[in-house]
Amino acid sequence: MSNTVQAAAEIRATLKREHGWSRRQVSVRADLYSMGSTIHVTIMDVSVPIAVVRSVVEPFEHVRHCEVTGEILCGGNTHVSLDYSPSAIEPLVAPIDALLATVAADPGALVELQGGWIAMKDPDAGEYWRAWRTTGELPELDARADIYCWGRLFCAKQIAIANINASAVAS
Repeated sequence: MSNTVQAAAEIRATLKREHGWSRRQVSVRADLYSMGSTIHVTIMDVSVPIAVVRSVVEPFEHVRHCEVTGEILCGGNTHVSLDYSPSAIEPLVAPIDALLATVAADPGALVELQGGWIAMKDPDAGEYWRAWRTTGELPELDARADIYCWGRLFCAKQIAIANINASAVAS
């Protein structure tokens, strides 16, 4: 059995033992290929905060870099991909995206969103969007006070994820 398969099993066990999350809530699978390996972690349930899962999986990622150029070296690396499943996050992203769409044609116009967020399409940067949180204390777990990202849909997704993490910290 490879180290990646063992690491995936250990991640599953840790998520179950420490947080009570089943495979239906967080999917963990090892994907082996010739130059290294990847552990794919997919959150299937939006009640699971990505920041907590990230804290569990980060120790399993190992990527070697060239000391001179900083490039990723081939072979022996273990990458971790972590994201919500599209079907799980879509119901939270859609209403945020719809509100962002109301100001998409008017760069610089502000839109207020749930969770104390304000967002706008950057008037000087094409399709870049900026969002920031204005109310309440920011949770310590990966809630960005300022999000700057390419594309309306990606911005909506980042705000939805930050709201999930904020809800987890508040409870």
